[in-house]
Amino acid sequence: MPKSGIETALLEEAQYAVSNLKNRARALEPQLQEIKKLKLEIEAECEAASLAPKRLFKFQPKIGAEYQCPRCWIEHERRSSLRPVASGGRDDLMRCNTCPAEYVIPGG
Repeated sequence: MPKSGIETALLEEAQYAVSNLKNRARALEPQLQEIKKLKLEIEAECEAASLAPKRLFKFQPKIGAEYQCPRCWIEHERRSSLRPVASGGRDDLMRCNTCPAEYVIPGG
């Protein structure tokens, strides 16, 4: 039995809705991937924050002759030495060899 004009129109609308949803899903996929990436970054930061007090307890400001970056240790449990940088002022300046951290050491 042939379909009526109403049935045909409704079927076409249903097919159109499917096509629209598929296109929308394709457009949303990159956003979803970005959100998943951001979620992993947030989880890593939360994990680092929960470990920070334990890392603080183990932090050694100086190992041998080298001063250590507190940021690298607290955030990543990574040892990284600091180097003195000419500051031109009264205070000393130390810069991490690994991360962008700089520390102003008050002069006396």
